[in-house]
Amino acid sequence: MKSYFARHIGVVALCLSWPTISFAWGTVGHSTVAWIASQHLTPQAASEVSALLGPGGSPDHLMPEAASWADEILSLPQWKSTWPYHFADLVNPNDYYHTPIRKDGDAVQALIYFEDLIRNQASKLDQKRIALKFLIHIVGDIHQPLHSGRREDRGGNLINVTWFGAPIDLHHVWDNKLIEKFCIDSGISNQMPIWKSLGTTVERQFPIRPYVEDTATFVNWTEESHALNSVAYNIGDGHLETSYYMRSISPVNQRLALAGQRLAKLLNRIFAQSPFTSAELQMRQRVQSQCGGECVLK
Repeated sequence: MKSYFARHIGVVALCLSWPTISFAWGTVGHSTVAWIASQHLTPQAASEVSALLGPGGSPDHLMPEAASWADEILSLPQWKSTWPYHFADLVNPNDYYHTPIRKDGDAVQALIYFEDLIRNQASKLDQKRIALKFLIHIVGDIHQPLHSGRREDRGGNLINVTWFGAPIDLHHVWDNKLIEKFCIDSGISNQMPIWKSLGTTVERQFPIRPYVEDTATFVNWTEESHALNSVAYNIGDGHLETSYYMRSISPVNQRLALAGQRLAKLLNRIFAQSPFTSAELQMRQRVQSQCGGECVLK
């Protein structure tokens, strides 16, 4: 990945200002996660984020605008290999460490890699900028339950359902349709920017919980998402309407809030050069052991 990253950084740098288009979690979902995070940054982290994504802007605008960039570059042939970084599908129920690891990368490996790249004082500015954009996006992805779904159906992408009568796959119900309906029903869709209104709303429902975050790792985040597969895959005859929406929207909003809050904490610790916790060190050692030196991201 390092040589790949260095080879194509010039091409990607040309694309940093591309307009946002719709992709996973939905642009609104990813921008909401980023906006929530921007509200909990320390002054130091906010300054560093602005310097990397701006300059001249504030994190509450720059981060939502950057949040879907990692999806947008998937259309570039030289970056298609980053596709696995958006998922951590599990084979064994809710157990990342006993799921055969993807040697071409996954969301957990990618978060470790890009965090280390930003922390590394020798990294170039463009490398850190791109790593930050990936972090903002992948933290959002890893909190979407079907980004830690079943590997055999590609996180619901291969499951066809209907959403209030319209054909769609299950993955995109969770990426887009649940949030879309919530915004419409709540009147948020008329408030601009939508992600600010949605972020404010979900944080009122699920305020930050610092006391439970000290031992949470990227693997914990993945396994939490996978645990919600019991909700996501409970589709009955596949005709999804009000009852499915009502039991799914609270988990969606909670994951949006947690993703933003955790992203902020991650960035605060990165830019403060805080040492890794014992739980993080253990996670990193176990992932490295699973890779056996053969993973692309190392």
